[in-house]
Amino acid sequence: MKLKLVLFATLFLSILTRTIWLKHTPARLTTDEMSLGYNAYSILKTGKDEWNKILPLSFTAFGDYKLPAYIYASVPFIGAFGLNPISIKIPSIISGLIIVMAIYLLVKQISQKQTLAIIAALIAAINPWPVHLSRQALESNLALAFFSLAIYLTQKALKSPSKKLIISAGILFGLTFYSYIAYRFITTVLILCLIFYHFWEKNYKTLNLIKKIGLVILITIIPLLPQLFRFSNHARFSQVSMFTDSGVVSEVIEDNNFCYLNNQSFLPKICRLLFNKPSVWTFRFIKNYSQFILPSFLFLEGDQSHYLNVPGFGAFFAFLLPFYIFGFYYFESHYKQKNLVNFAFFLAPIPSALVDSPQLVRGSALIPFICLFTAIGIYQSLKILNHFIIFVILTFGIFSITHYYLQYFIIYPSQYDDVASKIPPVLAEFLVNNQEIYDHFYFSYTIANQHIFTAFYLRLDPAWYQQNVVRSQPDNLGFSHPTQIGNKFYFGWLQLKDVICNPEFRKTAFITNESEPTSATITIKNFSKVHDQIKIYDIDQIRQQLNMNQSLESYCN
Repeated sequence: MKLKLVLFATLFLSILTRTIWLKHTPARLTTDEMSLGYNAYSILKTGKDEWNKILPLSFTAFGDYKLPAYIYASVPFIGAFGLNPISIKIPSIISGLIIVMAIYLLVKQISQKQTLAIIAALIAAINPWPVHLSRQALESNLALAFFSLAIYLTQKALKSPSKKLIISAGILFGLTFYSYIAYRFITTVLILCLIFYHFWEKNYKTLNLIKKIGLVILITIIPLLPQLFRFSNHARFSQVSMFTDSGVVSEVIEDNNFCYLNNQSFLPKICRLLFNKPSVWTFRFIKNYSQFILPSFLFLEGDQSHYLNVPGFGAFFAFLLPFYIFGFYYFESHYKQKNLVNFAFFLAPIPSALVDSPQLVRGSALIPFICLFTAIGIYQSLKILNHFIIFVILTFGIFSITHYYLQYFIIYPSQYDDVASKIPPVLAEFLVNNQEIYDHFYFSYTIANQHIFTAFYLRLDPAWYQQNVVRSQPDNLGFSHPTQIGNKFYFGWLQLKDVICNPEFRKTAFITNESEPTSATITIKNFSKVHDQIKIYDIDQIRQQLNMNQSLESYCN
């Protein structure tokens, strides 16, 4: 009874850490969150995405081709609560709670110890990585919910096979293919590794079980099969992977050139064998992978992208580091049924390692296993540590958790209010309140993805948007950005001076985040009121001032 109350309290704590002050932290939506939300809104209103495609299984969006699960999961909540930052985060919040419960069930299944399972759930409930991902509209968090439950059901099926468990696990694994691109790799290779391992071990009973799960996965992803091998389904990976990084070619050329300059006879031949694209890719992958798997990144440094991690903190609390190391060692040396966990754990960092340095979204599949190992470390340590050391660790732990959440809820959203997006939401108020005053709003090219901010916060009618958006040709990475929505919103390369001197732009507001020699009509500053974030220029007012000074002609010439 006491353990059930503790479990209930842990789940309640999970709800609190994922929902309290949600409007305040993180301070802004990312452009990807706005894109997911507006496409879900478009599906709700028209049955089509922003590109006018009917119920797609791949959303073109910015040219990065988003997967469908999160968008469709958001539709009922947007229908119930409207298009706003909270409604599009609800699927991620629910996913976060499912992840906590799935970790509890998985650890209990593996260890047969409810106390140990509750410790693992508590770790997932309060640590920075799982909490922060659950407070953002992230496809990977939904994929992790499916993946965590699938791992639990598979582990359970390995001990007590049943048709229900096999079908449920296969469907959940299959749903990861609809959710986030990294899980397509992890799920596929995980099943193949398990099949190969049990075939090698001649464990044919388990082999048949895994093959049945694989068959259910294949059936689940049948709607995706026609497009799995299209470029669009690999566009995002192509855009960000190290294999398309032009810096690799530059590095290879530079190394070989220095070899040639030092010796023109035999040295270039040796250097060509050592300094080439495959060798650079290999060393980068090893570096990226080892950074992710080692404790320094997980517990001390964290993600270098501030929109994913509070600077100065790791993905998990630093005081848990010794328990993680001890728990990993204990798991490997004492637990017999560990193949599923080991394969999943060592596969999880690969998608992130193939791109760049460790990134918490791409590597989110690690979360359940970090919680598992850390919980084992804590559970076993409590048996051998004396009460004084436990008291010291507990005191330091409470201090660390308090320190983090004060940073997270008070300092972080204020000091780093623009890390998710350079456009402050208050700009939307200006756009809404001045629709009748201005015929045109011209956004400078220096503000990224202005169109999706406008569409999301102004809740532009999707049917109208689909017919009135004007897009540029895709760039060399495949990204495409609108240059115009109707005759009201323009997103272009003109400078302030170009707009002032173009008589076609009347009753126009020019919006930029760059400094201009002309004084802005309205300036939106950051939280501390020190730095300018957005400047708005009333073009007619500026022209009028220049005409009064009889300097418009000279200014334009």
